[in-house]
Amino acid sequence: MGINQFVILEDEEWQVKGDGNLQATKGFNTQEEAVSYAKEISIYEKSELIIHDEDGEICKKYNYKKKPQ
Repeated sequence: MGINQFVILEDEEWQVKGDGNLQATKGFNTQEEAVSYAKEISIYEKSELIIHDEDGEICKKYNYKKKPQ
């Protein structure tokens, strides 16, 4: 399994951060742009995508982990 991705609002921009990373992978003007980018990473990494709202609360979670066969 890969590194879970988080979308958070920090320093007035929507940031994509990998779990445990201190610095953002990339920053965006809108949450939608950040989610789209983080989704691509999560699918590639076979990980979870956790989206936070403007208050820092988790508002959505998506699981892109490969399911056992």
